[in-house]
Amino acid sequence: MQNYYESTIPLSNKRKLSYTGYGDTNQNTVIFFHGFGSSVHAIHPDTNILDKYNIRFFAVNRPGYGDSDIELNYSMEDYADWLNEFLIAKGIQKATFIGWSAGGLYSQVFTDKYPEKVASLNLVSSAIPLNSDETKSLLPGTWKMIRNMNRYIPFMTKFYFKSLSKKVSKNLDSVIQESIQQMVDEDKRVVNDPVIQPLLLKVL
Repeated sequence: MQNYYESTIPLSNKRKLSYTGYGDTNQNTVIFFHGFGSSVHAIHPDTNILDKYNIRFFAVNRPGYGDSDIELNYSMEDYADWLNEFLIAKGIQKATFIGWSAGGLYSQVFTDKYPEKVASLNLVSSAIPLNSDETKSLLPGTWKMIRNMNRYIPFMTKFYFKSLSKKVSKNLDSVIQESIQQMVDEDKRVVNDPVIQPLLLKVL
């Protein structure tokens, strides 16, 4: 991605977090939480809007994504602590946070644990906490089924993602086109944009 830079920071647990950044001042700092199966490359490649509003921008890979080291069995609270280490390393006292998809859950946990460092929290197509008693009654039928599968027959979820991984490895273009066909027309127009398509392939 043009104009962005990529680097890593060491953590107190001897692991490292990789990130993508833009800008060199702490004014109007924005932190982006990527979604499930995504990475820091799920950000828009055009930095003009960042320049327009004088934004210093960071997107941080969770463990196992991009060049971030793998960490088994970590919790959302653990990641909140590691992201706080990132903020300290960068000298960031307060920032605006954007949580996209599954990243919305991580951003909410961070906000709950470190509210003094959050200027605002913005959720974009955020995932919902499947294990929360508060949301259990609000889940549509499909999501209740997914929740119960994850809880009571987790091997089925593992089998599904293993099958999906093989399918993606065998023919990525076919999987992408199949997914696009299931989208609404507005989303199809976005993913068929010649600027967005290379970015989508990089994320996947």
